[in-house]
Amino acid sequence: MFMYLVLFVTIFHVKLTNGGVHNKYPDAIVFPGPTQGNLETRYGTEDEIPIECKGQSYCFTKPANYPEEKYNKMFAHMKHVQQPSVLISDIDDRNSDPNEKDGCSSIISYEPLYQVQVNGKWRKVIQAPGSNYLQQVRLEKCNPKVSRCFEDHPPMMGITTACRQKNVAWEFLVDDEKGGTERVTAELPICCACMYKTE
Repeated sequence: MFMYLVLFVTIFHVKLTNGGVHNKYPDAIVFPGPTQGNLETRYGTEDEIPIECKGQSYCFTKPANYPEEKYNKMFAHMKHVQQPSVLISDIDDRNSDPNEKDGCSSIISYEPLYQVQVNGKWRKVIQAPGSNYLQQVRLEKCNPKVSRCFEDHPPMMGITTACRQKNVAWEFLVDDEKGGTERVTAELPICCACMYKTE
């Protein structure tokens, strides 16, 4: 009897140390159906990106081959999925008096993102509108037609001003193209700052 007890304890210990018993929830979401196996076409290239997204680190335009239906099925019964989150930044809170005018002209957008660029590669951002899961963030870009601050006022002698783009790191859930998901960090435009120098 003692030998059986020792044998049982030994087998159970081996299973625990080799991952035979799991109490941890999975970190990734697994997609149903087949996955793409060709590494060369796994991530989008600059040639496949819509013209309005070229030269940017993000894209609001849905690609022609975007698998939205697959994402809707994946999120059909899921609850409490983490939304995009901004990582700690040294940029102060931009909220202020709504009657105050900003020193730089900027373009603000708030739409679902379909692709973000990470380490030079385009990644598909998970969007499942049919299952009430959307990843969208507020973006603010400097107006390319305006280069200096306070354009409504004449320049001040001895001071040169310029509008500079500020970016911040956001974390998104993306398709890992292996049948699951992963969280990645992408740098996106957050505000347009007024800079100056004395002559």
